[in-house]
Amino acid sequence: MDFLKMLMLYMTMTMASAVQGAPLPEPTAVPTAAPTAIVETAAPQPDGMDDATPAPATQTPAIQATAAPEPGTSTPAPDPTLTPNPSYRNLKQGDKGDRVKKLQQRLIELGYLEKGDADGAFGAKTRRAVLLFQEVNGLSRDGVAGDATQTHLFENPDVKPNPDAAIATTAPEPIAQPEEASAPQTMARELLPNASIVYGSSGEAMTYRVQQDGVTQLEKPRVFRLPDGTLQLPLSDLAACLEDWTLTMGEDASAVLSAAGYTVTLTRQENAYSCRVDEAEAPLAAEDAVMVENEIYIIPAFLEKTLAAETEWDEEEQTLMLRIQPKAIALATD
Repeated sequence: MDFLKMLMLYMTMTMASAVQGAPLPEPTAVPTAAPTAIVETAAPQPDGMDDATPAPATQTPAIQATAAPEPGTSTPAPDPTLTPNPSYRNLKQGDKGDRVKKLQQRLIELGYLEKGDADGAFGAKTRRAVLLFQEVNGLSRDGVAGDATQTHLFENPDVKPNPDAAIATTAPEPIAQPEEASAPQTMARELLPNASIVYGSSGEAMTYRVQQDGVTQLEKPRVFRLPDGTLQLPLSDLAACLEDWTLTMGEDASAVLSAAGYTVTLTRQENAYSCRVDEAEAPLAAEDAVMVENEIYIIPAFLEKTLAAETEWDEEEQTLMLRIQPKAIALATD
């Protein structure tokens, strides 16, 4: 027993000495923690859906669309703004002729006049109808059918009929637009909107005052060009521009013009006018003076033959120079 104890003591001491003399162990490296993996968790599947069925996407709020109008309905559009057609001439109480009759026929169709009122004479009844038409259609009320009133009357597809009248449901016959001319040589004429007429040596363009839908404004005399290049002028426009000119129209399409001291008498023949200046005959060609919708249109040659005028057309400036020597001065010179 003692031997075994001494052997075990010896072995213990030997092992202790070996441990103390051994080198220290190398420090053990601490492993760096790996980043935690992000695991996507599938959204819960609704009952009845297997794993192959994609998950429903998040709903984006839908933009509300304006409901389409029901069939048979339409959104009312505002009345269009029409540019007045300058080819229409003022019609007022006291006027007579075909243009007045066309005006009355259209007013009848819209319920502003009664059947049988289209007599071609612009009287008090027609004036009241024009006033009512202007009021209903939002126009200036003056009882004069100017170019703005006639443009709405004849050309506005949204023209408003008389709300107090029973309008026929049948479609009206097409309204004939104002004719440019009744004579073949004037049917294809062209209005020159930038043309002017200068009288004498003033250098200023001729103008005259008109009342148009309640507003006073200056107008230039109209100048037309015929297919052959000849100019054509309304005689009434010239008379309106000059204070010493007076034009008197007769019921038989005759006319008397007092101008520059001369008296020019026009008498309507079958296809042309005969003419007298004071007491002398003044031969005219058929194209010198023509009747177009109750207005007499002349060419510059007419003024040269009747008033000894000098005329000159400047194409570049679109200006007609007109010089007329008064009769008293012309006689004194002779």
